[in-house]
Amino acid sequence: MRVLAVVVVVVVSALVGCCVKPGAAVEAVECAETEHFDQILFACVSCPSFASQAADGISCECDAGYAASYDPESTELSCSPCAADEVVSLDGTACLTCVGNGTFIEDGQCLCQDPLAVPVERDDSGAFLPRVRCEQCTSDRAPQTSVTVAADTTPGLLFPANTVVIPAQCSMCSDPSMRAVADDSCQCPSGETNIAGACWPTGVLASYQLRVSDIDVLFPDSQQVVESAFFSAHLRNNWVLCRQSGFANTTACQVVANLCVMQMYEREDGACNVYLDLLADTSDQRLRFQMVVTDAYGNASPLTDLGTTFQLCDDQSLAWQYLGTSTTPSKCRFTLSQLRNRLPAPQSSDNTLFFEVYVRTSNGTVEPVPVFIRSASGRELAGNLHDPFADTAQYVRRFFVLDEVSGRSVGGAPPIVRFAREIAVVVTAPEGKPTVRLPIIIITYSDVAAEEFEATPQPFLFRVRYKISSGQYNQALLGLTIAFVAISFVLAGMRASTYTRRNLVTVINGAVLQVFFGGYLRAMATLLFWTSIGCCMYWLIFFQGQQQFRTLLPINPDDDWLPGLLITGCLLKLVEGWLVLRRLGSLDVFLVDWETPSRALPSNDEEQQNAAATTIWRRSLIANEWNELTQLRKLKPTITLLFVIVVLHGFGLAQYDEQDPGTAPQFEGTSHYALRTALIFSAFLLAGLAQLLFFGLFYDRFVYNPLLSFIDLCSLANVSVLIFDSAIHGFYIHGHTPHGFADVDMYTMLVNLKKEAEDVVARRGLEGETDLQTFEIFVPQKLRHEWDVMLDRISDNTEVLRRTTLQPGDVERMRQLAQANAALNQLFMGFLDHSFRDIDYIVKTRPFFDRFLDTTPEIKRGLFFKDESLALAKMLLLGNEVRFLVVECAVFIFWDLIVKNYVIAALLAWLVLQVLYAWFGVTSTQNMAVKTLTDGRFLI
Repeated sequence: MRVLAVVVVVVVSALVGCCVKPGAAVEAVECAETEHFDQILFACVSCPSFASQAADGISCECDAGYAASYDPESTELSCSPCAADEVVSLDGTACLTCVGNGTFIEDGQCLCQDPLAVPVERDDSGAFLPRVRCEQCTSDRAPQTSVTVAADTTPGLLFPANTVVIPAQCSMCSDPSMRAVADDSCQCPSGETNIAGACWPTGVLASYQLRVSDIDVLFPDSQQVVESAFFSAHLRNNWVLCRQSGFANTTACQVVANLCVMQMYEREDGACNVYLDLLADTSDQRLRFQMVVTDAYGNASPLTDLGTTFQLCDDQSLAWQYLGTSTTPSKCRFTLSQLRNRLPAPQSSDNTLFFEVYVRTSNGTVEPVPVFIRSASGRELAGNLHDPFADTAQYVRRFFVLDEVSGRSVGGAPPIVRFAREIAVVVTAPEGKPTVRLPIIIITYSDVAAEEFEATPQPFLFRVRYKISSGQYNQALLGLTIAFVAISFVLAGMRASTYTRRNLVTVINGAVLQVFFGGYLRAMATLLFWTSIGCCMYWLIFFQGQQQFRTLLPINPDDDWLPGLLITGCLLKLVEGWLVLRRLGSLDVFLVDWETPSRALPSNDEEQQNAAATTIWRRSLIANEWNELTQLRKLKPTITLLFVIVVLHGFGLAQYDEQDPGTAPQFEGTSHYALRTALIFSAFLLAGLAQLLFFGLFYDRFVYNPLLSFIDLCSLANVSVLIFDSAIHGFYIHGHTPHGFADVDMYTMLVNLKKEAEDVVARRGLEGETDLQTFEIFVPQKLRHEWDVMLDRISDNTEVLRRTTLQPGDVERMRQLAQANAALNQLFMGFLDHSFRDIDYIVKTRPFFDRFLDTTPEIKRGLFFKDESLALAKMLLLGNEVRFLVVECAVFIFWDLIVKNYVIAALLAWLVLQVLYAWFGVTSTQNMAVKTLTDGRFLI
C-alpha cells in the first residue's frame, strides 16, 4: 500500500508539472509553527501533539522536555513527556534520569557539577544507562559539550536526518604541555603562549611581530584595502610554526607561501616579507641533507629529505643542520624491538635498510657525504682504525643502522646483531671563509647477541660537531703572546727603574728583582687578560650577531689556545690583586700632631715633658679612621656578584652563551666558554658602571664622600697625615687647624667652624690663602735619612705594638716608642713649617705629562705638587675600584671555566675574595700600628 501511494503521488506530481507553463512563478508556501511542509503533497501538514516545525521546515520535532518515538509501520512521530527529574537524551529518543552521580538539570540539559567532567548517557555497548553519570577528564584533556551539527543527506533515504548530535566528550589537548581548565579549554603553562594549538615560550614570540599593514590585502580595481581576517588568523601563527620547527612543519611554511600569493607577490607586504625572511634562513645557512634508502633485496627509495632519521632518541630538532649551531648530544637506550621500530620503514627482522646520505650544495648540485666506519671495540673496520681525518682514512658511502640478517647462522645458532652505537656528523669550516667543507659522518658499530639486545637496552648517541681550523688564529695568539712577553719586560724594567730612583737604591738587590718580577707579572696579567676578553667579546658580537653565516666558534679543544691564555690571564690577575693589596698594606704612614698642650705634666723629668707634647686620643681617632678608610670599598664584591647573577639569569643574558648563531632559529644548544666569558665580562661591566655612576653622580656629591670627610676630620683633630709608597714619594694631607687648638669643647668648636664659614680666619690650606689640603710629595733625601735613623733605634721595640697583652719589659719599650714618636713629630712639624734651612720644600703644580707618565723629577729640595684631583685615593682601595673589579671578574671567569655554572662560580669567587680581603684587613691593621707607632689594641 505504501509503495502504491508513492507511485500515485509521483504520477499526480508529473501531471501537475506538465500543466505548469514554462516560466510561470510558483508561490512559496509558509506553514504555521505547528505545521510542516509535505514535499510530496505540496501542502502544510499538522505536527502531532507536543511537536512543532523543525528548523528545516519539512519535518516536525518534539517540544522541549518531550522524547520522540516513531511508529515502525507508519513512521509517524509521537512525543512523550519526561518527568521532573528526567531530561531528553541527546538524540531526543529517550527520557533519562538526571539525579545524583554529581549531575544537575539546567535548561533541560543534564550537566556535571565538576567543570572538568562530562555527562555520559550510554555504556560501552551503546545502551542507555539507568541514569546519567559524570566521567572525569584527565589533566591533558578538556571537556567538550555536546554539539549539534548538520548531517549529510544520503540520496535514497525517505526520511534523512537533519542534524547529528555529537555527545560531550574529553578531548585531548593539542599540545602535550597544555592542561585543562574550568572553562572547557586547554591552557599553556605559565610563561608560554598558545600559537595555533602549540605552546611556545613567550620570550621567543617577541621576535615575531607584525605591523597592522602586514595583514592588509590590496584590491586595486575596487580601490579597497581589506584588513583580512584570514591573514590575521594565520600569518603570524604559521610564521612561528614554520621557523620554530626548523622548517620541518612544511604545512605551516606552505601557508606562508600561499598568503604571499594572495598578496600578489608584493615584496613589501607582510606575507611576502615573512616568506623572504624564511627563505633567507634556508638559503645558505642550512645544510640540506637528503638520503636514499635501499633494502637488503635491492629495492631503493627516491631521494628524500634526511630530516631526523638518525635522531633515534626523543630529540627531533633540526637545529644541528644550521651552520655553526652545536646542540646537546642526544643520548638514550633502547632494546632491539624499540630500535627496529624507530627506523624509517620501520625495519623488519628479515630485512636490513641501507642509507646513502647526500647534501645539496649552494649551486644546486647533490654531493654524497663521506662515511667513516669504526668499531667500538677498537678493531679495524672498513680499513680504518680511529682517526677519521688521517691521510690514510678510508671513506665509504653506504651504511646501515641495524643489521639482523647477516648474523644468522646456517647451523641455527643464536643470531648476532650489529648496530650503530654512535652516529656523529662533523662539519669543517675553512678558516676565514664563510663556507663549509663537505660534512663527514662517523659511525661507530657494536655487536651483541639478539637475545641480550632484547633483554638489556643498549646505548645510542647522536651528536654533531663543527670543526674550524685554528691555524692562523693560533698563530696570531702566539705572536701576541711573544709580543706581550717583550712588552712586559719593558714595562717591568720601567717599574724597577722608578723603584730605584724613588727608594734611593744604587745597586740591583733582591728588592729590585722582586719589583721587576712583580711588575712583569702585572703587565702580563693585564695584556693576557684583556686580549682574551677581547677575543671572547669578538666571538659574542660577530658570532651571535651574524645574519648571514660568516664565522664559527673555536670548538676543537685540542686546537684552541684561548682557554689556556684566558686561565693564565685570570690567575695572573688574581696575583696582581694580591700584589697591589700587599703594597697598600705596607705603606709608610705617620700622623703629625700639631696640638700644643694647654698644660704640661707636673714632672721635672724632661723626657716625660717631651712625651706630653703629643696626645693620644686625637691621633688614635685619626689612626682608626685611616685604617677603616684603607679597607673601604664602594663597589662591594657581594653586591657586584649578586648584580651579575641577576643580569645573567634574571634578564636572560645567559641564553646567549649557546652555540647557535644569529643565522639559526632559537634552539637550545650547548654553551661555549668564549660566549660565557664575554657575557660574564659584560655583566661585570654593567655592574661596575651602574655602581660608579651612582657613587660619582649622586652619593659622593649629595650624601657622603669618605675621603673628603676624612680630610675634614684631620682639620678638626689638628692632625696631618703623611703617606709614603716609597722612600721619598708619597702624599700629604694637611690637617693643621687655622684656630691653633683642636682640644676644645663643643661650643668652641662650633664657634670656630662658624668663623671659617664667615671667612674671618685663615684658610685650612697649606699655603694659607687656599683650601687645598692634599699634595703629592717628593721629600728631600736628608729628611728620609733622619726618619730612618730614628726608626732603626726602635725597630726592636715595634713588636709590642702588635701584641694583645703586655709582657715583661713592654712598659719600657712603650716609653721608648713614645719618645721616638715625639721626636719624629717635631721633625715633621719643623719640615712642614719650613723651620730647617737644609730640609725644605716648595709647592708647585705638576705638568700634565709628568703626572700622566708618573715620572720622578730631579729632587734638590722637597716638592709638594698640588693634588686637586685627589690622586691620593691611589693609596686606598677607593682609588683602585676598577682594578679590583677586574680582579673579581677574573676570579669569577676562572671558576666558571671550571664548573660551567654561573651561580656556583659566583659562590666560589665570593669565598676567594672574602679570604683575600680578610688577609688584607689583618695586614693593613698591623702595618698601621707599627708605622704610626700606635698601640694596635687602640685600632678597632
